[in-house]
Amino acid sequence: MPVLKIGPFYLGKPSAEERAAVELSACRQAARQLVPSCRLPFNFPHLGITRTSPPLPEAVAAESWTIDHNRVQVGRGQAAYRRARSLLEQWRHFDLGWASVNAPPVKPGSPVVVTAFSLCCWSCNPLRISFVEEGGLRRNAQQLPPWVGAPPTAAEGASLRQQRLHGGGSGVLGLLGTGGGKRTQHQQQAAAAEAAAALPPRGRRFAFAHTTLQGHQIRGEERFCVAWNAQDDSVWYEIYTLSRPGSWITAAAHPLLRAFQRKFAADSCDAMQRQMAARA
Repeated sequence: MPVLKIGPFYLGKPSAEERAAVELSACRQAARQLVPSCRLPFNFPHLGITRTSPPLPEAVAAESWTIDHNRVQVGRGQAAYRRARSLLEQWRHFDLGWASVNAPPVKPGSPVVVTAFSLCCWSCNPLRISFVEEGGLRRNAQQLPPWVGAPPTAAEGASLRQQRLHGGGSGVLGLLGTGGGKRTQHQQQAAAAEAAAALPPRGRRFAFAHTTLQGHQIRGEERFCVAWNAQDDSVWYEIYTLSRPGSWITAAAHPLLRAFQRKFAADSCDAMQRQMAARA
């Protein structure tokens, strides 16, 4: 029986058929042989920007996107890196209970539907994978690897919630481009990237991002990454997100939305640490 729907929200968990309908509208024309009008456009103007960030380009940083940058250590060694990569490809970082995903193949263009309980209702939000890449860290020395700037407790394997309790972590980096004469987080990251370029990190990373489509209640892009640091053999899981409200509903409920975004980051990091420990 269909769940009662009010606007973009459901007053119960959407059925498999309702989630499939959202996925169908989000899928690629070539993959599903749909007419062009059935393909939802992106609602985010900087497609693929998280491929080379942080730091952000100056022009994008000036637009005051909300930035979330969270990372935790999940293991050590190249075998752990391969396990973490496999978990990411299986979307195990979305094993959260209150939020789930349709788990499409991790390749550019795959339609993504995130079903989540937030703002006191259920919602199905469409995205599309914008890029997938794997390679050595030296290929892009300007991009900060997960461990640069991470709090000391993160390197000790602390959970994201423990990092925050100890005053570390960067679950909310704030609105970039504000703050008057103060040094912004963007400027700090740019300076760190410039310093890191003199001695590029060694290791390997696997990353992909999904970007919001028209009809999503948020506008933005979210990158998931696992990386191996060849210098100390540590393996990291990282989430890097640019976002802002995509409708008047989420704009009005922005403080509550931010709470759920923080919860997602913490729960996703916990899920990766838990599953990596179980497979060690």
